[in-house]
Order: sequence, then structure tokens, then C-alpha cells
Amino acid sequence: MSNSTNAPRVWTAVEMSKKRKAFIVLAGTIFAFNASLGTSLPSGASSNIGEAFDVTEDDPRMTLLNSLYVLGFVLGPLFFGPLSEYVGRRPVLIVTYLIYVLFTLACALSPNLEALLVFRFFCGVVGSVPNSVLGGLYSDIYDEPEQRGNAMALFLFTAIAGPMAGPLFSGFTVLLSWNWVFYIATIVAGAGAPIIMLIPETYFPVLLRRVKGVRPQLNMEQSHQAKAQFSARKTFLRPISLLLREPIVSLTSIYLAVIYGVLFLFFQVYPIVFEGKRKI
Repeated sequence: MSNSTNAPRVWTAVEMSKKRKAFIVLAGTIFAFNASLGTSLPSGASSNIGEAFDVTEDDPRMTLLNSLYVLGFVLGPLFFGPLSEYVGRRPVLIVTYLIYVLFTLACALSPNLEALLVFRFFCGVVGSVPNSVLGGLYSDIYDEPEQRGNAMALFLFTAIAGPMAGPLFSGFTVLLSWNWVFYIATIVAGAGAPIIMLIPETYFPVLLRRVKGVRPQLNMEQSHQAKAQFSARKTFLRPISLLLREPIVSLTSIYLAVIYGVLFLFFQVYPIVFEGKRKI
């Protein structure tokens, strides 16, 4: 099929201005920082949380404050990554970020430990979105490997810095009360919401579907993309299939599981050692 000279122009995210691309990276960094900060947020306030809910420091449920969040981090990408390639990056990022802010606020208002644990889990589920969407988002806007690598390096730095900042953040704010750990986290996340709300759509097949009445004038490849049908089985089972069948995915996942396991084990052990045993 030949292209018509009168064919409508479908703009791609790669053609965005440098300022707009920088804004998108900023929005992704804000989401990534808040989500990674939440992974270890209760670590510096665990004793205060236990005291508020009449739970001892060595109660197994206290370890779930971080563990359930990380569990949500594991499960969320299996759903949100494929979903972002069907409905687009923008709606997934915006909706999940707003839900993250609401669930963080719900943590501060929790009437008991069980409710807090449930809210922490759902915070982890929606907070996992940067892990599965930002890579695709940056691939949409940068076609040069060096530029894309710089954006991903910033994301990875943020993903590492967030858990490190969590105990420090909660260690100071817990002086007000354990609730304020989550109140201030909500304020910090809420401050970034306007920027997230302004993020544009970048995924080309979604941009293509939004152009009304252009399908007859598109070339064959574009028309095929526009007509692609959504398959829940193919979309949501593909990550699991890759995890089980591709050695490079399986081995990398095991390696990261060990690294994150050791990291979050430290977050659980430090309060017990330094507060419980050494009385510091």
C-alpha cells in the first residue's frame, strides 16, 4: 500500500522537544522516588507502630510492614507492564500514582495493624509501576541509546536511593508520631501529583488509535498496529512465560531477589539490634 501525500501526520514521542522529554523524565523520577521511598518507610517507626497497636517488636506481623510492600512490588509489574502497552503509559502512570497517594494516606489513618498491612500491600502494588513502565516510557521518547541510558541511570539511582532514605526519613518524622511518617509521605507524594498529571502519552500504537479516520490512509504496517486486538491471555501471561522459560530472565530475577532480600533484611534487623539490644 503506498503512502498518500495527504495522509495525516502521526507524531511520535521521539519527535518531542528536549524540554518536554526532560519533563517526562522528571515525572518518572518523582514517581520512582516516592515508590522506592515507601519500600522501607516504616523501618524507623516500627517500634512506635508496635506500641500504638499493642504489638511487640518481635511479633512476626511487624516484619510484614516492609515484606507486603515488596510483595506488591513483585506482583504489580505482571499486570501494569502489559496494561501500559494496551491503554498507554499516561493513564497507567496517572491512575496508579493517585491511588498510591490515597493508600499512603490510608496507612496514616489505619485503625489497627491489620488494616495498615493491607494498605501497605496495595501501596506496593501500585508503587511497582515505575519498575515496569519507565523503561518503556524512556524507550518511547529516546531513540539514541546514550540518552535512553542516561534516563535509566537516573531511574536506577532513584530506585536505590529511595530505600536508603526511608529509615532516615521515618526516623525523624516518628518524633511527631508514627502517623506523621505516612502523613508527610503523603504530602511529598501529593506535591508531585500535578507534574504526573501533565505527563503526555508516548506509546505510539496508542497515539495511532487516537487519530480518527486515518486508518485508510496509513501504510500497511501502521494499519496492522492500529487493528491489533487486545488479548488478556497473551498480554498478562507473557511475563510469567518469560520468567519460567528464559534463563536470562530467570537468573536475573533470582539474583535481584537475593539482593533485595538481603537489603530489606537489614531494614528489619537494624531496629531490633540497635533499639532492642543496644538501647540506642
